[in-house]
Formats: sequence, structure tokens, C-alpha cells
Amino acid sequence: MKLLAFSTLILCAASLSAADFTGGVQLGPAFPLGDMKSLADGNAGAQLVLFGRWDLGGGHAIRARLDGTSAKGTPGSFDTPFGKVANSARVEATASLGTLGADYLYHFDGTPDHGVYAGGGLAYGNNHVELGLPTTAGRAVRGSESVGALAYGLYAGYQFNPHWSVELTYRASTFKKDLTFGDSTGTFKYSMPAVALVAGYTF
Repeated sequence: MKLLAFSTLILCAASLSAADFTGGVQLGPAFPLGDMKSLADGNAGAQLVLFGRWDLGGGHAIRARLDGTSAKGTPGSFDTPFGKVANSARVEATASLGTLGADYLYHFDGTPDHGVYAGGGLAYGNNHVELGLPTTAGRAVRGSESVGALAYGLYAGYQFNPHWSVELTYRASTFKKDLTFGDSTGTFKYSMPAVALVAGYTF
């Protein structure tokens, strides 16, 4: 079994080394959903992606990516491990998701240089939440936590030419952990999905 796994890795590495490699960057507005939207008070955020792509031929490609999605808001109320908080102090809350992973992409025209493409992938996700809880004295107790969890993505885009593209992305991750804010401790469970429309440039 170990020999088979090692052989598979060798074959994958050989395939990627023989494939055409390109790199690039993507940037655009992000629109949080679910709990991420609640934390950001429905405000739009931004998504930045750095990627490397291996063209395997026949429209198939593998893309490695490092990206971050973040949104910031001033919610009037939101759910916490300690119940729903009416935040009259308008304390800011920030939610972000950073991922490092790999995607499979299929280009319907058979080439990554132009045309429609779609795909999906898995990643390690770093979920970060920062918020303030108002106290009876009117002061805010700030708390933040970064939690690692599995993340996934779905993609559909259009390549205008070898350099420029536009892509609709969906990223999501869910985490659950015991967190402490001030003197209180509770189980913190959040889903962190977001849709983004990013423009891409391939070098």
C-alpha cells in the first residue's frame, strides 16, 4: 500500500513537472453568506488570490492557490455562544477566511488561454473571527480566534485571452470550538461561506 501511494505521488509529480506552468493573481469584491454575513452586517468585503496553474492538456488543469476573503461590519445584533447580543455600542466585527489548497479546472475549449471553465477544490482553511461584546458598563470586551478547518471551493469563469479572466468563486468552511470572551466561555460554531467575483491576471 505504501509503495502504491509513493508510486502515485511520483507519477503526479512527473505529470506536473511536464505540464505548462503559469502563475497569477485575482482580486475582487466578496459577498459573505451565512454566519460570515451576520458578522459583517451584510457588508461586502474583498478576496485576494495568488495562484499557480499547471496545464495538463485537453482542457484539464491543476491550480494551487493561496487566498484570503475578509468582511467587516458593525452589526446591530448577532448570535454568540452566550446568546443574541444587541450591540448598541456598534462594536465592529470582522470575519475572514484564508485558504491554502488545490483545484481541478476544466476548460471547455480545450485550452486555458480562452473560453469558459469550471472546477472545484479542497483546502486547509484558517477561519478568523474578531468581535466585541458590550458589557453593562458600556465597555466592550474584545475577543478573537483563528481556527483551522477543511475548506472547499467551486468556480466558474471565462478566460478572455492568455492573460485576463473573470471568475465567480464560492468558498466555504465551518468550525466549532470553545472560546473565551472576558470571563465567559462558550461553544463557538460558525460557517464561513462567501461568493466573490474576481478579475484575474495570468503572468
